[in-house]
Amino acid sequence: MQIHLAPDWPTFQKMLEQGQLPIFRLSWYADIPHSDNFLSPLVHSTSRTNHTFYSDPSVDQLLEQARRERDENRRIALYRELERLVMGDAPWITQYHYVGEYLYQPYVQEVEINSLRPHTIPVKNVWLKKRPTEGFMRATPHAESSR
Repeated sequence: MQIHLAPDWPTFQKMLEQGQLPIFRLSWYADIPHSDNFLSPLVHSTSRTNHTFYSDPSVDQLLEQARRERDENRRIALYRELERLVMGDAPWITQYHYVGEYLYQPYVQEVEINSLRPHTIPVKNVWLKKRPTEGFMRATPHAESSR
């Protein structure tokens, strides 16, 4: 195998779209917290971001059915079945999954963590509780000492 580097993103993207890369490394981040945002763009046969050219009519049909399903439990079951089918076909090799860790002071309240990374944490409900005095060192004015 020979490894070639694309000089820039537009060149790499063009090579992907034209199917010139038999193997490549690419990451995917969801922009909405929904299973369809991971599966449809990557494995639906008509998706322009299906760079592996994965094609399975039964997967396409299940994706479309899952999108129309109104019952949440049934929709979740459909997406789980889709994931099982696709991963069984192994159109890609997963190298890692990003895990974010967040640390907030105990007085920061109502932080809603989601799977879309920190820039999507809604701050409209965040509030600061009065900082507890116990356990914290407080600066106190010092009286001048007389000698």
